[in-house]
Order: sequence, then structure tokens, then C-alpha cells
Amino acid sequence: MNSPNHNSILEITGLNVGFQNDASIAPAVENVSLSVERGEVLAVVGESGSGKSITAMSVLVSRVRLSGRAVM
Repeated sequence: MNSPNHNSILEITGLNVGFQNDASIAPAVENVSLSVERGEVLAVVGESGSGKSITAMSVLVSRVRLSGRAVM
């Protein structure tokens, strides 16, 4: 995924998500990239705790805007 695909309905490049704890940020998802084109179906599979739900929630939440900024 070096250049944007204009046929994509969803494109994610280098998604990183972490959770703040007392001393640092604990990584939950690191460097996830994916692309979904019109008419395609994407299945995300993996072991429990591998970051599937966090990846999906990050995409959904990043689409919510409040006062012109992403809320997450």
C-alpha cells in the first residue's frame, strides 16, 4: 500500500493504538495497514487479545467528530 487506491472505500496505513497507564503507554495495535475496495468483504481473524476489536473500534471512533477533531 505505497500509494492511495482511489477505488478503496476504507484504507488504513500504519494504525497504532495504545492505552495510557500510570507510567507509560501500553501498545495494543502496532502498524496495522489494510484496504477494502468496493464490493469486497474483509474478515479480521486472530487469537483472543490480538487487537481485532481495538482495530475495528479505532476505525469507527475515528469517524466520529466533535468540534472538528477526532474523538478517541
